[in-house]
Amino acid sequence: MGTKLTAKKQYQLDLDKIISGEDTRTTLMIKNIPNKYTSKMILAALDESHQGTYNFLYLPIDFKNKCNVGYAFINMVSPAQVIPFYKAFNGKKWEKFNSEKVASLAYARIQGKAALVAHFQNSSLMNEDKRCRPILFHSEGLETGSQEPFLSSNLNICIRQPDGSYSCDMLDSPKGNLDEKLEKD
Repeated sequence: MGTKLTAKKQYQLDLDKIISGEDTRTTLMIKNIPNKYTSKMILAALDESHQGTYNFLYLPIDFKNKCNVGYAFINMVSPAQVIPFYKAFNGKKWEKFNSEKVASLAYARIQGKAALVAHFQNSSLMNEDKRCRPILFHSEGLETGSQEPFLSSNLNICIRQPDGSYSCDMLDSPKGNLDEKLEKD
């Protein structure tokens, strides 16, 4: 029993450890989401006071009953953003559908935007309806808070250079011409 408790404890948020810089994790699991909530509804709730503070959201969907499975994953742009997000959402009731469910936050197993992208980019999930896929957001510059395309190729990060070319960090070598890939998406 001790190991199960220890395993559960590693996912608990400790605000003091975040404040001291001891815990630098940024990816959270939002638990106890009413099943009728859609990604759009969650985004509306998040963006009331947290737009631009996160760069990834994924609300898993049960394809059989077309409802969410009761939890979501969000990646905050920095550990400092976890604190106000925790204070705003943890222990709060959801506003829609007269739900009695109370939001609860924990750390996710997969941490960071790059690891999340790597986990999902070649998933069959990326072939599903776009409302069922993970969503990426820009977290820097003028486009902060706006949706970022999720390239379901073997690319990790691509930056468009001033001359129009692209410089990329590859997880694997891309199949085909990068410009063709970007035009298709």
